[in-house]
Amino acid sequence: MALLGKLVWDCLNNKNKLWVQVLTHKYLQNSKDLGSSHCHNASTTWRNILKAYDILKEGFRWNVGNMQQSICYDEWSPLGKLCDLTSYVHISETNFSLADLWSNGTWEGDKLVTPISHEVKQFLHSLGPPLMSESEPGWIWWPASLKAYSSREDLETMEHCFRDCEKSRCIWQMLDPLLIDSFEGTPLEFWIRKVMPGNEAIWSNYKLVAMARITANDLRKSASTKCITFKDRRRWKPPTGDTFKVNCDASLFSDWNLAGISCVIRDSNGRWISGCSSSYPPGPIVRCELFAVWRGLILAWDYGLRDIVCKTDSLDILHILKIPTNGLNCDVVDILQKIRELLSRPWIVDFEWITRDANVVADWLARYAVKTNPTHVIWLEPCDEFQHLILVDLG
Repeated sequence: MALLGKLVWDCLNNKNKLWVQVLTHKYLQNSKDLGSSHCHNASTTWRNILKAYDILKEGFRWNVGNMQQSICYDEWSPLGKLCDLTSYVHISETNFSLADLWSNGTWEGDKLVTPISHEVKQFLHSLGPPLMSESEPGWIWWPASLKAYSSREDLETMEHCFRDCEKSRCIWQMLDPLLIDSFEGTPLEFWIRKVMPGNEAIWSNYKLVAMARITANDLRKSASTKCITFKDRRRWKPPTGDTFKVNCDASLFSDWNLAGISCVIRDSNGRWISGCSSSYPPGPIVRCELFAVWRGLILAWDYGLRDIVCKTDSLDILHILKIPTNGLNCDVVDILQKIRELLSRPWIVDFEWITRDANVVADWLARYAVKTNPTHVIWLEPCDEFQHLILVDLG
């Protein structure tokens, strides 16, 4: 729709383009209204442009420009100069400006003595209030329900795309309702810094694109797993009742040619039950993440825990667990079979996705395993180095 919208925009505002001249001459003929052309034998391109126009037309508004323009001798409408559209201009109206027609919140075309066609009268009645007197006459994008959004330059603003759009606001509402209060009138760059306290890093274009691709991939998989809700996933939450929480994570260090895996088990009071970490041969990150889940399940079973929820910040894991083994890459089949063998035992195991912010302890332990302890380690107690992260999790 966005691409077709740009073609609609060209048909309205860039009539000097060759393809616009060809199509409009063929299908519009003497009419200047896109909505008046619905030929049954029109090309696929033209039919799709008209469909897009029918959907978007409520958002297009004609901007007459400077209100001091002459009604009769300046080209303030898409129909052309009024003097060219009438048989004569009444002498009393030769000095009339647009401001003389705008009165009491309406365009009073009926008070003109100069004879004007029905088409011109209809156009005057369809005009809304004057919009931008400093701009040249032309079509602009100005949906009434989204006054902060403007496509006057044939481009959607970054503020609207990421923050001000109704759908974007719904996502921010799920992430943190307090962010909604910091929207109005704030440039996007300063708003991002405001809602991300302590983040002084300036993201490169490459990093933004990479993060957008990862996010799109995660959201696509969430649609199939139906496991995502953003509520309360931004920080670690203790399990309820007699359930134990197992956080798993893996980190790949390509420079060291090594990966680290970890799992952390805590109870409903946030009390440390056990943990493990180890190095792991480098390979696909999905395999490393699955290995971390497997080690976490083994540790929980060996401790006699029979009701657990396994948390991971990798949507790939949740997606893979729903796929038959014969539909998977051979790199992960053996690990997945081991996990499924564990899941067949008499206990309750649920898998849930969390954000990376809610998995910081397991993430820290996986990195620590590579840097200091390449062998497999069982953590009966948390070490001093990450006690502060546990305290943060507990609030």
